[in-house]
Amino acid sequence: MRIQRGHGEVAAGVLDAGLGSAATFCMGFYAARSFDPITLGAYGLVFTAFVVATRFPSQLIFKPAEILTATLPEETRLGMLRRSLPLGMGPAFAAAVAMVLWALLAPASVSPTVVTALSVTGMLTAFISPIQDHVRFMLHIGRASWGAAAMSGVLVGVVLLSLRLLPEWGVSTPWVPFGALALGNTVSLCGGLWMIHRRGGSSSGPSLAFRALTRSGAWLLLIALLPTGAAFVCAALMLHLAGPAAMGYAEASRVLGQPPWVLSLGLSAVLGPRSIRAAQQGDLARARSVSRLFAVIMLGIGLPYVALVGIPWSWNPLTSLVPNAYEVPDLLLLSVFGSLLIGMDWPYRSELIGAGRQTTLAKLESVANLARIAIAGTAGAIGAFAIPIGYVCLAVVRSLGYRISLRPIYRPRADAGSPEPRAPQPRPGAMLPYEETGRPAS
Repeated sequence: MRIQRGHGEVAAGVLDAGLGSAATFCMGFYAARSFDPITLGAYGLVFTAFVVATRFPSQLIFKPAEILTATLPEETRLGMLRRSLPLGMGPAFAAAVAMVLWALLAPASVSPTVVTALSVTGMLTAFISPIQDHVRFMLHIGRASWGAAAMSGVLVGVVLLSLRLLPEWGVSTPWVPFGALALGNTVSLCGGLWMIHRRGGSSSGPSLAFRALTRSGAWLLLIALLPTGAAFVCAALMLHLAGPAAMGYAEASRVLGQPPWVLSLGLSAVLGPRSIRAAQQGDLARARSVSRLFAVIMLGIGLPYVALVGIPWSWNPLTSLVPNAYEVPDLLLLSVFGSLLIGMDWPYRSELIGAGRQTTLAKLESVANLARIAIAGTAGAIGAFAIPIGYVCLAVVRSLGYRISLRPIYRPRADAGSPEPRAPQPRPGAMLPYEETGRPAS
């Protein structure tokens, strides 16, 4: 029974991650299909600002609280939500309000009405999304993973319904994508809180101190901000060096290129813990067995997707649905390829986390994202290609860095007659590789 329950929780985790990603994919698909290239370029910048804003409450407050909660007796875990939610409200509100600063970077060619619509709906979504994510993660921690999956199911359903009905009710198009996601998160959050209330749970447990949580979450925030902050800088550079239309074409290709990354997110929920354990035990054979399986599945599903949507051909259904993604020849093909490369390196990232190499990981992220920003700085010359080439550059630097950094972890095991020391354990609060919101900016 325990094994069956464990398998059920993994299945629920994969479903939750997939549905969470599907919600933002749907809103992005709507934007890529409905907006003109200039408006779509502004939307792309707002989306990256939204992702950055959500990282502040999630990593500074909610993630450390989740990590602490996971160490408590099961019957007390959901009750901790009464302590963690109030502490995160302030940072969530402040980060959401700060998101309006994106408007300072908006080109003059973007209509003020578009800026207003994207700003208001973006701020609302940036406030509610990390709170909804936290409730979902707490359900997972409280061994109610199917409740978390149900929350994501409600999220997707409300987003799809809103994308369909809001335009019919006369809502202007720029208000729709983030407006739909805000509605979906709100309804989903209410459903999650209702489920937790029905389950009850002990209110006993340790107190949470704001200052202690922020101390614990500071390095988590740093690692999270490296790729998301770089994405925002790249979008701003693209917008001003190549123009909002070029940014719009790049954003459309990013949206359609995202499914391989979403696939890697689901796979990491199942295979990530195995990679972590292999690195902790210094077991190279086991680690490579996991990474090969990961690669086979990624390529087996990713390559057909590349062939289907990467180029405009008669059997490709997206050429007429999202023409903005195909306006620049080969742009989408490169975007899908970059997404596939980024997704395939999850096992190696997991191994570094399992071996306690968070500092190394942060350094690698810094170098890789600086290289990505450098590519974006050439947007005036290469146009929309700066974004997907940046993806590929990010993936290559990460891949090389991961492999070089992992060598010392497994080297003692390869030496004949040497002991097989256990790799260092991750520090308290180590980030699991599949702890993502489904709202990637990388």
